[in-house]
Amino acid sequence: LVFKEVGVAADLFDGVREELEVGRRVVLLGTLRSESVADGLGSAMFPEALERFGAIASVYLLNITAPTVVLEERRQTARQEKRRRVEADAASAAEITEPSGPHVIAVLNEASVDEGTARVVAALTDTMKCTLWLVPPTTSRCDVVARAEIERLSRSNGMRPFPPHITLSPSFHFGQARAVELTRQVAAALSPISMRFVGVAHSCAFFKAIALTAEASEALVHAGQAAKRIVGAEKAFDPHLSLLYGDLNEDARCKITEELSTSLQLQSFDHIAKDVVCVNTLGNSYHCWTEVCRFPVRGT
Repeated sequence: LVFKEVGVAADLFDGVREELEVGRRVVLLGTLRSESVADGLGSAMFPEALERFGAIASVYLLNITAPTVVLEERRQTARQEKRRRVEADAASAAEITEPSGPHVIAVLNEASVDEGTARVVAALTDTMKCTLWLVPPTTSRCDVVARAEIERLSRSNGMRPFPPHITLSPSFHFGQARAVELTRQVAAALSPISMRFVGVAHSCAFFKAIALTAEASEALVHAGQAAKRIVGAEKAFDPHLSLLYGDLNEDARCKITEELSTSLQLQSFDHIAKDVVCVNTLGNSYHCWTEVCRFPVRGT
């Protein structure tokens, strides 16, 4: 396990040690200073461990990280008297290339230590909560417009933004290796899906406070059925693209819905979905959800 962040990651790692059941072994490779990652522990020690032990154990690199702005805020709080070093540390962290791949467990350490610990323990004990998303192509018109609208609505309602997506599967619980394989199978079972949206709706459900209703095309319905069958979970398929999360009262939701119904051009959100993304959705702090893997659908 190689940690990127200083300080809080140490507390989180102690929590992981305490939560893991007796008989499991967690090996720490490297130290808790970001300089260690920059010195190559992630690129040198982890591949060797994977090669030596991958056939007899589940070997993962645990990447505990946070947005650069959060790292800087934490260091400023702890080291007000060393401002120049704070800025240097934050700049150094920003230059580090994040590890990626199916053997990397990413933990966005921006919530509580307890919640971060729960994410790590779930990943290491094969009980990670995952959800499959369909996402618009990066830099597509839908991606750009949806991100801007999500950012605007979130900011004006005191919420955190999130990536635009259409939830494809019910949540399921597996270890990361199995989750990656299931995502690969779902992507291989699908073809590119034409996404159209037919209206704006609101709901008392936190993650659907304001959402665009997707047209339930034959291809989209088939995709939902295939995803449920492969991941082995059951839930009614309600395809939508959320624009705002939150516990808003009905009057507020109605007002926003009426505004968007007249201001949005729904065709701006039309796109061809070509990627299936697996997201670790454990915990209520959705801004700490992390992408596990993504695969292109068949024929792309």
